[in-house]
Amino acid sequence: MPCRIHSTPLLANPRRPSLYYVNMTGIRVIGRPIRIPPKAFAFDLATDGSTIIDSGTMFTRSMVPAYEAVRDDFRPRVMAQQNDRVVFDGAGGRLSIACEHCTYGDYHVL
Repeated sequence: MPCRIHSTPLLANPRRPSLYYVNMTGIRVIGRPIRIPPKAFAFDLATDGSTIIDSGTMFTRSMVPAYEAVRDDFRPRVMAQQNDRVVFDGAGGRLSIACEHCTYGDYHVL
């Protein structure tokens, strides 16, 4: 099976030279493209609109149209999952996580 490598060029923004930008064209969820206006990803030096790649952060931010499209596709998938391990009570503001007992080699983890 041949190895296929895909790449995309990094873009420069003179106003923020320490960041890595890419020309993002879309988002897929489970292989299916989400309908998002291309303008939501546009690299625009005048408005600082763009897609920044940052491997050191735990957050993803996006323009409202992109966020809403992904949220609207993702939410029903999550709601359809049955998961008894994590329970959030929004009314009481409580979060509980079921305790698990796992063994990894000689280590026992709770």
